[in-house]
Amino acid sequence: MPKHTPGPLLMRLEIKGGDARTLDEAMAIETRINAADNRAEAPINELAELLRRYEALRRDRDILAEQVEKAAAVTRERERIATETATNRTRREERTRAAEICQWLAHGWDRDPKLTRGRRAERCEAATEIMREIHRESVAARGAA
Repeated sequence: MPKHTPGPLLMRLEIKGGDARTLDEAMAIETRINAADNRAEAPINELAELLRRYEALRRDRDILAEQVEKAAAVTRERERIATETATNRTRREERTRAAEICQWLAHGWDRDPKLTRGRRAERCEAATEIMREIHRESVAARGAA
């Protein structure tokens, strides 16, 4: 028979001086109580393990959600930069085209016999000013980039 640590029921019986039969019955009752306690602890241990797993999964989910948010922020930033780059490229192309038109007009006005010398000078000055403005915008855009 395995060594038995007396529980509260058995200890009370021993103190009262119970006979061997009563002590054996008390020991059997305590054994059944201990077995029932062990059976009751099994679901509790399973629940505790499930709770630990749930907490680990929740932490993993939170970490993944944070990583997804960071990835989305990076994607949004990349899209913004791509859009800005395309916009800047379009503006640069527009400025270049405007400068070409201004140069063509300035040179064309010089050779137009129908324009008076004063009107020709005015238009050339206006074209030159437009080209200077385009150049300033271009320099400012490069400085901001």
